[in-house]
Amino acid sequence: MGNLDYSLSLYLTNKQVFLGPEIVQLMQLIQSQGSLTLAASAMGMSYNKAWRLVHQAEQALARPLVVSNTGGINGGGSSLTAEGQRLMVKYLRWQSLTQSVVRQYFKQIFEDES
Repeated sequence: MGNLDYSLSLYLTNKQVFLGPEIVQLMQLIQSQGSLTLAASAMGMSYNKAWRLVHQAEQALARPLVVSNTGGINGGGSSLTAEGQRLMVKYLRWQSLTQSVVRQYFKQIFEDES
């Protein structure tokens, strides 16, 4: 049967998907790059798609996750709001705990298949 493996994608929903692997990765990159444009580029996506992902999540939650600063001497940029930072950290913790449990069950159930 060959070596089996798995993948797990987690999504938080509120009648619609508002936080999942793609938006969380984008938020991490916004935090580290200081820019929605640079974060989108690092993910190989257009600025418009990145903006839409952020906007959809903010609409679903009815609160801002990212704040953008325009122009000026130091140029523009983006950063996470306190709420965006809090949700990203909680999501990453949930993802880590869930994946650890899933990995344990995967090994237990499929160890003879690997």
